Amino acid sequence: MNDKNDAYALALSYIASAIIHAYDTQGTLNLTQVKSTAAKKFKIHGLPRLADILQAIPQSHRAHVVPYLVSKPVRTASGVAVVAVMSKVSNHIDCMENVLYFVFIDEIPHLSQPIPKTYSL
Repeated sequence: MNDKNDAYALALSYIASAIIHAYDTQGTLNLTQVKSTAAKKFKIHGLPRLADILQAIPQSHRAHVVPYLVSKPVRTASGVAVVAVMSKVSNHIDCMENVLYFVFIDEIPHLSQPIPKTYSL
């Protein structure tokens, strides 16, 4: 391992220890502040990713703390999210006047309501 990987692993260990301590003592924790402190202390660029932090939590505590760490879906202020779609040209995509229209044939299974049949981008 090189020094950057060692520093990153130490930062993850530091964050995992803080999370476990907060859980065991039933205290509160500002995860962003702990991530920032760990990044400065171990001189890493950027903040550790949540996926890496989750992997650093020991199995003995993972079931208890993971529900608090899993990121939740975020809504946009306007209610419209930008989505990139790459598709082959076929009969369900029409392009008129530089506006692309997608016609959805089926509803998405995990949604409780049918989705609109067309979207314009």
